[in-house]
Amino acid sequence: MNKRGSLFVETAIILPLFLLAVLSISVLIRITAVEENTMRCFAEEAQKTSKEAYLTQLDLLPWQFDIDFSDPSDSYDSVQQKGKTGVYEALVHGALLEFRIQSRLKEETVSLKDASLNRFEYLYSDGETSGLIHCGFKYGVELLLPLDFHRQLQFEQRLLFRGFIGADKDGEGMGFEAMETQDDANTVYVFPRAGERFHKSDCRIIEVYPKEMVLSPSVRKKYTPCKICDADNLPYGCRVYCFDTSGKAFHRGSCPTVDRFVIGIDGEEALEQGYTPCYYCRV
Repeated sequence: MNKRGSLFVETAIILPLFLLAVLSISVLIRITAVEENTMRCFAEEAQKTSKEAYLTQLDLLPWQFDIDFSDPSDSYDSVQQKGKTGVYEALVHGALLEFRIQSRLKEETVSLKDASLNRFEYLYSDGETSGLIHCGFKYGVELLLPLDFHRQLQFEQRLLFRGFIGADKDGEGMGFEAMETQDDANTVYVFPRAGERFHKSDCRIIEVYPKEMVLSPSVRKKYTPCKICDADNLPYGCRVYCFDTSGKAFHRGSCPTVDRFVIGIDGEEALEQGYTPCYYCRV
């Protein structure tokens, strides 16, 4: 009787604690899942808002900026009470972002209470970076507790990112033809594993060694894959090694024909790394 009674007492003490622990873990898992899913939706829809800022910069919208959205008084909460021109733009983008987040969460069966943006600052400058977008998303999660009790927890998530509006500095853009043309004016070649000199591309010291390149469609068009090292199976983006003057194939780094190789780097970078000019090619 004493053993049975002590067993009942231990069970009466441990069982409620065990059930409480299980309940706490289940609640924690649910809260974590809701937070992660909400943040993912928030971030993905904010990315769309960042891209849409490009249209604003193209002046395709009928309204223009004439306010500084870095002013806390021009936040999303007070935008309806402000009579300034340009605040309407922040209201439109903020409302679209809020609507998209709410729609996605509803489709993904995430049950939130009072989900809304509580702040939205659009394309403002902090003095160093322009085109910043700052927004917060608040929501409540309702927890079902034993004995039909309910409790609602309040959460808030914030994002700070930059609109897709391009660089701040003015300058002439580089055309596609210029981007696709390799400029060798400042490019020198060094032996990355051994060597203290940097060389011109036509230097006799390096002309017998392969150059390290990134495998691309243009490389495959110019060179054929080495049959010895089975380079034909290499995917684009891999490092390959090509003999400019004495070969027409590209090789793996483990190919027996590749014992030493050279890489191209900027001349100033070569000097910073301690390389000195070659005596023969007079770089």
